[in-house]
Amino acid sequence: MLCPNVQIWGFRYLLSDRLEVDYYSLLAWVGMWTGGLLIAIACMDLSAYICLCTRFLHDIYAVFVCTIYISDGMIGVSEYVCALPVAAIGLAPLTPTSFPRSIASVLPPGRPFARPPVR
Repeated sequence: MLCPNVQIWGFRYLLSDRLEVDYYSLLAWVGMWTGGLLIAIACMDLSAYICLCTRFLHDIYAVFVCTIYISDGMIGVSEYVCALPVAAIGLAPLTPTSFPRSIASVLPPGRPFARPPVR
């Protein structure tokens, strides 16, 4: 699994192309600004304010990450379904009104996802 650094490097490379700047010069300036900001944070002791980050902020970040995974999953499923040949699965072109009927035609009769009764 690749970490997000690869995407960030690619973004920086595209940015350097758009700005018509040497990639390594842009990378050096990013490092200088990052280092400068870290020194400023350390001098002002801003790390002491981390305790003010509440559980609410953590939950907001978690929702953000979850929506990314859910949207990526929905995009993947929609790409897979759109790539299937319509004649092979017997579905009409999917429209908002025909989608539930088309899914129902593929599922077995009854309640296929219902839990069995507990005895």
